[in-house]
Parts: sequence; C-alpha cells; structure tokens
Amino acid sequence: MSSTWKKRLAATVSRSKAGNNDTPSASITRAPNSLAFVEDNPFVDDDASEWDPIITEDVVVHFKYDVANPPQRPDQLDVPADTGPVGSGDSQWTRFICISDTHCNTFDLPQGDFLLHSGDLTHTGRARQVQGTMKWLKSQPHPHKIIIAGNHDLTLDRDFYLEHGSRWHRQQTEDVEEIKKFVEPQGDTTFHYLEYENMTITEGGATWKVYGSPVNGSDCPYLRL
Repeated sequence: MSSTWKKRLAATVSRSKAGNNDTPSASITRAPNSLAFVEDNPFVDDDASEWDPIITEDVVVHFKYDVANPPQRPDQLDVPADTGPVGSGDSQWTRFICISDTHCNTFDLPQGDFLLHSGDLTHTGRARQVQGTMKWLKSQPHPHKIIIAGNHDLTLDRDFYLEHGSRWHRQQTEDVEEIKKFVEPQGDTTFHYLEYENMTITEGGATWKVYGSPVNGSDCPYLRL
C-alpha cells in the first residue's frame, strides 16, 4: 500500500443489527456497512462527489467527517450531539471504525463497537514500530479490536521475512518470534489479531463473522512495499 498519504486513510463501518446473521462475511472490510472518514488526503478534492455519503435502508457510509464529532447513528439522529457518544446498547446499529495505512502514525479515533485495522500498521515492520502501534491500538476503548497485517508489516509474515527480510533490513534483521508477541492478546479479550483466520463475534445481540487475510506477497515479492 502506498505510504504517500499525508496522514492516513481511515474508515468507520455501521449497519443495522436487524437480520444480520445471514450477512455474507468474506471480509468485514468489504462489507457494505461502512461509516468512514478520510482526513488530509492530498489526492482528493475536498468537494469531490465520490466522498458523498451512501445511504440505504440498512447501511450508511460516510467517507469524510469530523473525527471529533462523527455523524450520529441512523436511529439516534434526534440525540443532541453535545450529550456525548451513545453506547451500542442504545442503538440498533453496529458501528465499525476502520483504519489502514497508518504507518506508525497515532491519532484520535471515533468511538464505535468495533475497531478494524486492515493493514500497513508500520513502515517496514521494525520491532519498535510494531510495538508502538500495538500499544496505541490496544489502548483504544472499543469493545472489539480486530487487527490484520499489510504488505509493509514485513516481520509479521515469518516465512517471507526469514527468506527476504535482509533486502529491507540490511544492517540488522529482526527477531520475528519476539515481534509476534506484540500482536498477541496477552490477556486482552477485546484484541484480535487475524492471520488467515476467521472468528465470530456477538455484540449487542448481533453476530458478526470476520475473516482476516494479510497481503503477504510470499509468492509475489514485487507486492512488497
């Protein structure tokens, strides 16, 4: 993924809880229930129509909004914004906060039921980079935090890194086993790192199936960085 973003590409995902048990779940990041924001993207005109909201009966997608004051959930539009965030138990909508390409940057995030990071946590997967990003993500208050590695997170792809890591870390390679410990829950039941895995999470009476697949490029080294 490109590292030329001024800050990051971030997204938030919301969908009605009603009737979602049969929702296809090939990838939660591709689900149509997204409420998203993009901040400081130098490649996008602030007035571009492609960032207009998408609204359907059970899906609302916002591509740009004030992170400090995100749009209300569809069934809470009459709740004054200054009353603070409303918990998921008061809403029939589940909100996903989706981010990617953060590349070691940390920033404020909207509240939500799920926090999903879909890749490029770091610049090149150095230990200090993974550790710092995991500390930031684990500190977030979201009830569920789902983390997936990207092509920049070299050391999280053990086999690829052991064979090709010296191409990027020429002076000193990293200990992949030690780095992998940073993405372990370590007793935190809200934290989930998925590597070619799926899981089922029930939140607020709704059940969500999540599959996480990192872009590793093991068979296609040209995908790296």
